[in-house]
Amino acid sequence: MKKNAIFGLLVIILAFCFIGCGSDDDEKDGVGGILTINNISLYDNRYAHFYTYDKVSNDSSLLGVENISMSGYTMVQIKNGSVSLPMWTIASSGQWSRYSGNDTISDGVLAIFISSSFDWDDAIEINLQPFTFLNGNATISIE
Repeated sequence: MKKNAIFGLLVIILAFCFIGCGSDDDEKDGVGGILTINNISLYDNRYAHFYTYDKVSNDSSLLGVENISMSGYTMVQIKNGSVSLPMWTIASSGQWSRYSGNDTISDGVLAIFISSSFDWDDAIEINLQPFTFLNGNATISIE
């Protein structure tokens, strides 16, 4: 009886993860856009993520991070003066999926951290100039 209860709980947890987290296959298959930000060599070896207060065309929030899981998300390391951030949207249902839209972002922020942990006390936030995604992709430079 105890083994069945533990197995049942495990099945429920796994099902919740598959339903709520989105699919890592999207990222591995190259489905979804990338925001590339150049001219940031001052921040090499630090970690970054992108966020915006703008809503994209399907009224979803937009986030640029490496990966999203049940425990949070992983930031991307800045290397050679550049960072490429996989773009994600979250639907009203709570489902994360890769972004592939054609939206203009007027209120975007690049958040930079010393380490891969989210210590907002040490964060540097750069307000970005407006830019437009094409099929989920955009490339910008910091002036």
